[in-house]
Amino acid sequence: MSVYRWLGISSVAMGPKGLSSAGEYMGALTTIENIIPDSATFLVEMPDETELYVEDSCDPDVVVATGGSKKSIEFATADMDITTSFLAAFGGTVSGTVFSFSSGCDTLREKCVQAVTNAVNGKTFLVRIPNALIRTSADLKMYNRNPVEGQINFTFTAQRAITSGGTIVAPVQVVKSS
Repeated sequence: MSVYRWLGISSVAMGPKGLSSAGEYMGALTTIENIIPDSATFLVEMPDETELYVEDSCDPDVVVATGGSKKSIEFATADMDITTSFLAAFGGTVSGTVFSFSSGCDTLREKCVQAVTNAVNGKTFLVRIPNALIRTSADLKMYNRNPVEGQINFTFTAQRAITSGGTIVAPVQVVKSS
């Protein structure tokens, strides 16, 4: 029986995209606090497939996997700190106590992300994506009935990862503790 279990998430950290070498898989990271319980997911989607038929057959002769499978990390935070969560989620600028969204069009942003699972039997997993497209949204309620409902949602989708020297590295690493 395996001692490894995948149960919950203890922390998520993100940082700037950029690999200087294949050995330096992740750069400097900033931890995002107050992850909402049960909001985190590591998704590995099925690849697409193409079915090829021969004449007079209702069943495919060959099924070919096409493309890769999308891999992403999704989670939400209840942390409303403008210098960490808002800036990490939406870009923009912070000046003192004021957060300002970008005055231009939203652009695609790329970051690296690392999620650490909760320990089960003293074992954890790290999911690392060195080059991810970050997409964010917010659902910030403006009433007092349930003050924990405000959340910022993050989705990090893995993209091709290349070091500054041109070496292609794995787009996702899953590291288990020993």
